Amino acid sequence: MSQSLVQKRDGQELLPISWNNLQFITDELIKTIERKQIKFNSVYPIPRGGLMVALMLSHKFDVPLLMREDDICKDCLICDDIVDSGKTLEYYRRKFPKNNVATLHVRSTASSKPDVWAFEIMNTSWVHYPWEKR
Repeated sequence: MSQSLVQKRDGQELLPISWNNLQFITDELIKTIERKQIKFNSVYPIPRGGLMVALMLSHKFDVPLLMREDDICKDCLICDDIVDSGKTLEYYRRKFPKNNVATLHVRSTASSKPDVWAFEIMNTSWVHYPWEKR
């Protein structure tokens, strides 16, 4: 992800992700999952950002999309859009220590890293996904 993609809006640096970008980023995540041979039989989206990620992986790998945290089993891949500070990921790591976590992005300064991700964000720009309100 090039620095030249960063925009400014209301004084905030913003890295906008289009639907086309999203497909490319998800394809990179899929390649990484396959290369690392991550095995799973279902996906769970961390609310709300993980929903599109989990949905796309559910279709690609033909596995069920779980919508309740209570349904997470040991072979479920937990999905999110980004690991920013790392606090949300730490919660899921404590609650589901045997599960793999996949994200589109991880911030280089995050306190915890997922098992697999597509791209690392090296700056402080707000990553703006296409499903987020403008």
